[in-house]
Amino acid sequence: MNEHRVTLSPIVTTILENRSIDVLDIRSIFDFTQSFIPFSLCIPESEPDFLVHVRKIFPHPRGILVIGNHATIPQSIVDAIHQVGGHIVDYVNFHEWSDGGYPLLSIETMDIEDILEGSSIFIDVRTKLEWENKNIRGSIHIPLSEIRDIAKTMEPTTTYVTYCAGVYRGLNGAALMRSQGLTVRYLVNGLNAWYNNHSK
Repeated sequence: MNEHRVTLSPIVTTILENRSIDVLDIRSIFDFTQSFIPFSLCIPESEPDFLVHVRKIFPHPRGILVIGNHATIPQSIVDAIHQVGGHIVDYVNFHEWSDGGYPLLSIETMDIEDILEGSSIFIDVRTKLEWENKNIRGSIHIPLSEIRDIAKTMEPTTTYVTYCAGVYRGLNGAALMRSQGLTVRYLVNGLNAWYNNHSK
Protein backbone atom coordinates (compact mmCIF):
# COMPACT_ATOMS: atom_id res chain seq x y z
CA MET A 1 0.00 0.00 0.00
CA ASN A 2 1.55 3.33 -1.02
CA GLU A 3 2.06 6.07 1.50
CA HIS A 4 -0.53 8.83 1.45
CA ARG A 5 1.20 12.20 1.70
CA VAL A 6 -1.14 14.21 3.87
CA THR A 7 -1.35 17.76 5.08
CA LEU A 8 -0.62 17.25 8.75
CA SER A 9 -2.58 20.18 10.20
CA PRO A 10 -6.03 18.50 9.95
CA ILE A 11 -4.50 15.19 11.08
CA VAL A 12 -3.06 16.90 14.17
CA THR A 13 -6.49 18.31 15.02
CA THR A 14 -8.15 14.93 14.50
CA ILE A 15 -5.67 13.14 16.78
CA LEU A 16 -5.18 15.69 19.55
CA GLU A 17 -8.56 17.41 19.72
CA ASN A 18 -11.34 15.48 18.03
CA ARG A 19 -9.88 12.01 18.76
CA SER A 20 -12.31 10.60 16.23
CA ILE A 21 -9.96 7.94 14.84
CA ASP A 22 -7.68 5.25 16.24
CA VAL A 23 -3.94 5.71 15.75
CA LEU A 24 -1.69 2.66 15.31
CA ASP A 25 2.09 3.01 15.47
CA ILE A 26 3.81 0.04 13.81
CA ARG A 27 7.36 1.03 14.78
CA SER A 28 9.39 -0.94 17.33
CA ILE A 29 8.56 -0.88 21.04
CA PHE A 30 11.88 0.84 21.74
CA ASP A 31 11.20 3.60 19.23
CA PHE A 32 7.65 4.01 20.56
CA THR A 33 8.68 4.37 24.21
CA GLN A 34 11.35 6.89 23.28
CA SER A 35 9.01 9.11 21.27
CA PHE A 36 5.36 8.64 20.32
CA ILE A 37 2.46 10.67 18.99
CA PRO A 38 -0.13 11.38 21.72
CA PHE A 39 -3.05 8.94 21.78
CA SER A 40 -1.30 6.49 19.45
CA LEU A 41 -1.03 2.81 20.34
CA CYS A 42 1.81 0.49 19.41
CA ILE A 43 1.89 -2.92 17.79
CA PRO A 44 5.16 -3.36 15.87
CA GLU A 45 4.88 -4.56 12.30
CA SER A 46 7.54 -7.17 13.19
CA GLU A 47 5.25 -8.80 15.80
CA PRO A 48 4.64 -12.43 14.68
CA ASP A 49 1.17 -12.48 16.26
CA PHE A 50 0.21 -9.05 14.94
CA LEU A 51 -3.41 -10.02 14.22
CA VAL A 52 -3.91 -11.46 17.72
CA HIS A 53 -2.75 -8.23 19.30
CA VAL A 54 -4.76 -6.04 16.95
CA ARG A 55 -7.87 -7.88 18.18
CA LYS A 56 -6.90 -7.17 21.81
CA ILE A 57 -5.91 -3.54 21.35
CA PHE A 58 -8.65 -2.57 18.87
CA PRO A 59 -11.65 -4.83 19.65
CA HIS A 60 -14.04 -2.28 18.11
CA PRO A 61 -11.88 -0.28 15.69
CA ARG A 62 -12.85 2.99 14.15
CA GLY A 63 -10.97 4.37 11.18
CA ILE A 64 -7.27 3.74 11.80
CA LEU A 65 -4.43 6.12 11.03
CA VAL A 66 -1.17 4.19 10.72
CA ILE A 67 2.17 5.63 11.85
CA GLY A 68 5.44 4.15 10.59
CA ASN A 69 8.95 4.81 9.35
CA HIS A 70 8.59 3.58 5.80
CA ALA A 71 7.06 4.75 2.54
CA THR A 72 4.56 1.90 2.47
CA ILE A 73 2.33 -0.06 4.81
CA PRO A 74 2.99 -3.82 4.58
CA GLN A 75 0.01 -5.63 3.07
CA SER A 76 -0.07 -7.95 6.08
CA ILE A 77 -0.86 -4.94 8.28
CA VAL A 78 -3.65 -3.83 5.97
CA ASP A 79 -5.10 -7.35 5.93
CA ALA A 80 -4.98 -7.69 9.72
CA ILE A 81 -6.79 -4.40 10.25
CA HIS A 82 -9.47 -5.44 7.76
CA GLN A 83 -9.90 -8.78 9.54
CA VAL A 84 -10.86 -7.07 12.80
CA GLY A 85 -13.37 -4.86 11.02
CA GLY A 86 -11.23 -1.75 10.78
CA HIS A 87 -10.13 0.31 7.82
CA ILE A 88 -7.10 2.48 7.23
CA VAL A 89 -7.95 6.14 6.79
CA ASP A 90 -4.39 7.32 6.17
CA TYR A 91 -0.69 6.80 6.77
CA VAL A 92 1.79 9.27 8.28
CA ASN A 93 5.55 8.88 8.29
CA PHE A 94 6.71 9.42 11.88
CA HIS A 95 9.66 11.56 10.80
CA GLU A 96 7.33 13.92 8.96
CA TRP A 97 5.44 14.45 12.22
CA SER A 98 8.56 14.87 14.38
CA ASP A 99 10.33 17.11 11.86
CA GLY A 100 7.22 19.28 11.76
CA GLY A 101 7.57 20.05 15.45
CA TYR A 102 4.25 18.46 16.42
CA PRO A 103 3.71 17.13 19.99
CA LEU A 104 5.57 14.00 21.05
CA LEU A 105 5.67 12.09 24.33
CA SER A 106 7.76 9.30 25.84
CA ILE A 107 7.03 6.42 28.21
CA GLU A 108 9.22 5.51 31.15
CA THR A 109 9.58 1.77 31.52
CA MET A 110 10.45 -0.12 34.68
CA ASP A 111 11.75 -3.58 35.43
CA ILE A 112 10.87 -5.68 38.46
CA GLU A 113 14.16 -4.63 40.07
CA ASP A 114 13.01 -0.98 39.95
CA ILE A 115 9.85 -1.53 41.95
CA LEU A 116 9.54 -0.07 45.41
CA GLU A 117 6.40 -1.68 46.74
CA GLY A 118 3.88 0.85 47.97
CA SER A 119 5.38 3.80 46.07
CA SER A 120 3.13 3.51 43.01
CA ILE A 121 -0.42 2.49 42.18
CA PHE A 122 -0.58 -0.51 39.86
CA ILE A 123 -3.17 -0.48 37.09
CA ASP A 124 -4.10 -3.86 35.58
CA VAL A 125 -5.43 -3.24 32.06
CA ARG A 126 -6.40 -6.84 31.25
CA THR A 127 -9.94 -8.21 31.15
CA LYS A 128 -11.95 -8.64 34.34
CA LEU A 129 -11.70 -12.43 34.08
CA GLU A 130 -7.92 -12.30 33.77
CA TRP A 131 -7.65 -9.91 36.71
CA GLU A 132 -9.87 -12.06 38.93
CA ASN A 133 -7.81 -15.14 38.11
CA LYS A 134 -4.45 -13.60 39.05
CA ASN A 135 -3.18 -10.09 39.72
CA ILE A 136 -0.62 -8.02 41.57
CA ARG A 137 -1.91 -7.62 45.09
CA GLY A 138 -3.37 -4.16 45.66
CA SER A 139 -3.63 -3.34 41.97
CA ILE A 140 -6.62 -1.52 40.48
CA HIS A 141 -8.44 -3.07 37.55
CA ILE A 142 -9.16 -0.73 34.64
CA PRO A 143 -9.52 -2.53 31.28
CA LEU A 144 -7.58 -0.98 28.42
CA SER A 145 -10.86 -0.17 26.67
CA GLU A 146 -11.85 2.11 29.59
CA ILE A 147 -8.53 3.91 30.14
CA ARG A 148 -9.40 6.60 27.62
CA ASP A 149 -12.38 7.71 29.77
CA ILE A 150 -11.37 6.81 33.32
CA ALA A 151 -7.97 8.48 33.14
CA LYS A 152 -9.72 11.85 33.24
CA THR A 153 -10.74 11.19 36.86
CA MET A 154 -7.31 10.03 38.07
CA GLU A 155 -4.94 12.04 40.25
CA PRO A 156 -2.29 13.79 38.11
CA THR A 157 0.26 13.93 40.94
CA THR A 158 0.15 10.17 41.60
CA THR A 159 2.60 7.80 39.93
CA TYR A 160 0.86 4.88 38.22
CA VAL A 161 2.32 1.67 36.82
CA THR A 162 0.42 -0.16 34.09
CA TYR A 163 0.73 -3.85 33.38
CA CYS A 164 -0.90 -6.72 31.52
CA ALA A 165 0.08 -10.36 31.14
CA GLY A 166 2.96 -9.51 28.86
CA VAL A 167 3.60 -6.44 26.73
CA TYR A 168 1.15 -4.59 24.52
CA ARG A 169 -1.90 -3.82 26.63
CA GLY A 170 0.25 -2.57 29.51
CA LEU A 171 2.41 -0.52 27.16
CA ASN A 172 -0.59 1.02 25.44
CA GLY A 173 -2.42 1.67 28.69
CA ALA A 174 0.62 3.71 29.74
CA ALA A 175 0.59 5.54 26.40
CA LEU A 176 -3.08 6.53 26.81
CA MET A 177 -2.56 7.70 30.38
CA ARG A 178 0.58 9.61 29.46
CA SER A 179 -1.34 11.24 26.60
CA GLN A 180 -3.75 12.63 29.19
CA GLY A 181 -1.02 14.19 31.30
CA LEU A 182 -0.71 11.50 33.96
CA THR A 183 2.54 10.31 35.52
CA VAL A 184 2.82 6.68 34.51
CA ARG A 185 5.39 3.96 34.00
CA TYR A 186 5.07 0.69 32.12
CA LEU A 187 6.05 -2.58 33.83
CA VAL A 188 8.13 -4.47 31.27
CA ASN A 189 6.75 -8.00 30.68
CA GLY A 190 3.98 -7.32 33.18
CA LEU A 191 2.43 -10.00 35.34
CA ASN A 192 4.72 -12.69 33.95
CA ALA A 193 7.79 -10.81 35.15
CA TRP A 194 6.17 -10.07 38.53
CA TYR A 195 5.35 -13.69 39.33
CA ASN A 196 8.62 -15.02 37.94
CA ASN A 197 10.42 -12.69 40.33
CA HIS A 198 8.20 -13.33 43.35
CA SER A 199 8.35 -17.12 42.96
CA LYS A 200 12.11 -17.19 43.45
